Amino acid sequence: MSLCSPMLRKMLCGSFQEGLSKQARIEDVSSVAFESCLKLWLGHNIVAQSVEELVSVGVAADRFGMTSVCDQIENSMCALINGDASKCVDVLNCSAGLLTRNFEHLALDTALDSFDEL
Repeated sequence: MSLCSPMLRKMLCGSFQEGLSKQARIEDVSSVAFESCLKLWLGHNIVAQSVEELVSVGVAADRFGMTSVCDQIENSMCALINGDASKCVDVLNCSAGLLTRNFEHLALDTALDSFDEL
């Protein structure tokens, strides 16, 4: 666990309570989002059913400093959008600043190209 996240490394290998007990209780991240983060970090693919699901995984990855997972989530969002302007709007509405400028520009450009449809 400490290899995938600098935060978990500090918790589990440092002088925090978690480091002494070798257990970490994570209460404010869903188990599904955390499991998806670990799967992505291990190189597995996840199939997200919605933009919101990807964002929840992205929030968890961002919280734990899992930058490689954040990059993979952005790639998954690109695949999920795939020219669908309504999904671009969903991504921009719920991304909470997790996305890079390049991805935000892609989503905005796709949405603007389909402005009449929206």
